Amino acid sequence: MTVLLERAASRAPAWSLPVAIVATACGFVVVVRGAAETFGVFIHPLEQGLGLGHAETAGIYALSMLAIGVGGPFAGALADRFGPRLAYAIGATTLTAAFAAASLATALWQLQLALGIGVGVATTCVSISCTAPGYLDTR
Repeated sequence: MTVLLERAASRAPAWSLPVAIVATACGFVVVVRGAAETFGVFIHPLEQGLGLGHAETAGIYALSMLAIGVGGPFAGALADRFGPRLAYAIGATTLTAAFAAASLATALWQLQLALGIGVGVATTCVSISCTAPGYLDTR
């Protein structure tokens, strides 16, 4: 009887793995989307620091949204073919590199490349849609 109780206690409930996967995916999305969506806070400092106009600075965010829209099918295909781990790794690495490059930027095109394209690609790769469907289809 004791052996049966120990085995039962050592096994996690059947629902715990799906909950952990969804919670982890949501955590990644919160971090990446939170980093991407704080751009509005930094518009005025970017304008003042680099002498840019409001339209030029807001265009960086628009470029990021365009990169998300264009990159979505590619990120989905990447996650379908190689799994969500690779998509998340690429997204996290791209986000880190994008913010590192943005911290060194001195011109508009550098910010467009780093914050526009880089953050857009990272946001696309780290999305809940890259993780949950593949896991839930197999269960």
